[in-house]
Amino acid sequence: KNKKIVLQAQTSMLVRLAQLLEERKNRIDFRAAISYTEPLYPEIRLYLEKIFQAPVFNYYASNEITAIAQECEKKDGLHLNSEWIYAEILDEKNHAVPVGQKGRVILTHFENEVMPFIRYETGDYGNFIDRPCDCGRTLPKIAIEGRQGHAFTLPNGTIAYFFDMARIILEYISKILQY
Repeated sequence: KNKKIVLQAQTSMLVRLAQLLEERKNRIDFRAAISYTEPLYPEIRLYLEKIFQAPVFNYYASNEITAIAQECEKKDGLHLNSEWIYAEILDEKNHAVPVGQKGRVILTHFENEVMPFIRYETGDYGNFIDRPCDCGRTLPKIAIEGRQGHAFTLPNGTIAYFFDMARIILEYISKILQY
């Protein structure tokens, strides 16, 4: 009672909860919401923050390796938990790409003594961000662009992601009640 809640859920579940709260004109006193598993597009973040009246943060993890990276209050990339994760961004020939260039996200996890993940292929694409964060934290920053299984190549050679096709309808997200 009288405590604020921090809610952590998949992006689509947060959207559905927000829709129900908006539809029923209810309010829950959230301190923050943490989105994971699915892309958190700016349009979705704005909608969730409007309904929850609380900040919404993005969190990057996998089933195999949790707590890979997360946003800070500045929301300018994901801070990589380099205390227990070593991340590499590689091209298709397994060469490191320059900072800022997109490549395959490969992780080594230092904490799992039972089943270590060494140079684990996540299936994600991303890039390192080479500018310091205004929050003052010194952890390296990473941006995740999408998952290999959700990618397709456009005629000009650019890689696009199926989730990006949904961006066209995101401004109407509060009106979509079922899918």
